[in-house]
Amino acid sequence: MKYLVTSFLEGPTLIGEYERLKITNQKRFSSLDVKIILKKLLVNLATLHSHRIIHRDLKPENLMFKIKGDSSSLILVDFGLATYESFEMLFYPKSGTPGYVAPEIFNVKTANQYSTKVDIFSCGCIFYKLLTGKNVFEGDTFDEVLKKNKQGQIDFNLHIDQDYITVYSLNLLQKMLLKNPINRISALDALNHPYFRDEDNTIHPSLRSLQFNEEMREDDEVNNEKRQEEEDKNYIQMPKITRKCQSIWNITFFQQNSQKTVFDSSSSIDYDPLSGSKSAKLTFCPLVSQVLE
Repeated sequence: MKYLVTSFLEGPTLIGEYERLKITNQKRFSSLDVKIILKKLLVNLATLHSHRIIHRDLKPENLMFKIKGDSSSLILVDFGLATYESFEMLFYPKSGTPGYVAPEIFNVKTANQYSTKVDIFSCGCIFYKLLTGKNVFEGDTFDEVLKKNKQGQIDFNLHIDQDYITVYSLNLLQKMLLKNPINRISALDALNHPYFRDEDNTIHPSLRSLQFNEEMREDDEVNNEKRQEEEDKNYIQMPKITRKCQSIWNITFFQQNSQKTVFDSSSSIDYDPLSGSKSAKLTFCPLVSQVLE
C-alpha cells in the first residue's frame, strides 16, 4: 500500500469560485482580486519555469484556493501532464485542454520540443476570462472550442473601462497571448509589468507579499549544479520509443543496470483529443520503500 500526503486545500477551484460569484450580487472577482490571482499564478509559474518544468495543463479547474475567500492562497495543482523542458516529449506532445492550448503545441512534431512559454499562453487564456468574463475561444461543444483554439483568432477589441480593462492590463494580456513563443513574455518579466502597480507607481499591500524569490532561484541553480554529478551516476536512461512503439519494453535493460532499484510498473491506453490518436503507455516507477531506503 502506497500513500501520498499533500497539503489540505479547503478552498474551491478557481472555476468553482468563478461560477459561484456569477450567481451572487458581486457577479465576478474584483479587479484587485484578478491582479492577486494572476500574480500568484505567475509566481507559481516563475518557480516552475526556473527549474525548466512545464505544467502543460493550466486551466481554472487546476487552480485551487488553500483558504476560502483568500485570493492570495491560490495553488497550482494536477501535474499529470507536467514535464521537463529538456526532455524529449515522447508521450503526448500535443497535451492540454482545448481552450487553453498554445499554438505551438498544435504544430509540434514528435521529435520537436516546445518551451515553458506554452504555460504563459494558457495563463493568458485564464487572465482573459477573469478580465472579460468570457473564454478566449468560445464554443458550445468540445469540437467547436478545439477548432477555434487551433485557428488562434483572439478578440483584443476590448472596451477600456479603466477598472478591469486598462491600457496596462490589455498590454500584458496581448504579450501573454502572442502566437510566437519567442516574443511571448516570460513569467518573471510578467511579474514586473506595470499592470501590478497602482497609478502612483506603488504596489498595493495585497500584492506586495506575492514576490518571486530570485535569490532562492539562484541558490537552487547552484545546488542543482552540485547535485548533477551525483544524479548522473544514479540516472537510468530510458530506451527511446520509435513510431513502431514496442508493446513490451525489454525488462532486461533494468536487470543489467548496475543500480539495484526495484520498479513497479503500470500500463494504460489513452486517447489524446488534440491529436486524435490512441497510444499505449507503460510506466516504471521506483517502489516507495526503495526510495525511502
